[in-house]
Amino acid sequence: MTAFAMRVTDIFDIDGKTIFSGEIECDSDLVEPTLATVTINGQAIQRLVVQGPVRVAAESLDLWTTESVSLERVSVLSLEDLDRH
Repeated sequence: MTAFAMRVTDIFDIDGKTIFSGEIECDSDLVEPTLATVTINGQAIQRLVVQGPVRVAAESLDLWTTESVSLERVSVLSLEDLDRH
C-alpha cells in the first residue's frame, strides 16, 4: 500500500463521487483504496475510504470516494492514509 498525504484545494461531486483536488505527497501515482482521515486545521473530523486516483484535469491527479463528505469550500482540508503514521 502506498502512503500519501494530500492538501485539498477543491472538493466537488461528479456522478455520485466526491472528488478531492489538490497537492498529493506520494511516492507513486497509484493510490490504492485505503481508509483515510479527513483533517481540518489539524483536527481529525472524519474517516473515509479513498477509492483511488482520478484525473479530472490533465495537469492534476485527484482522489475520489463514494462516501458522503460534508465540508465547506473555505475549510483547510487534508487527507492522510492511516498507514502513514
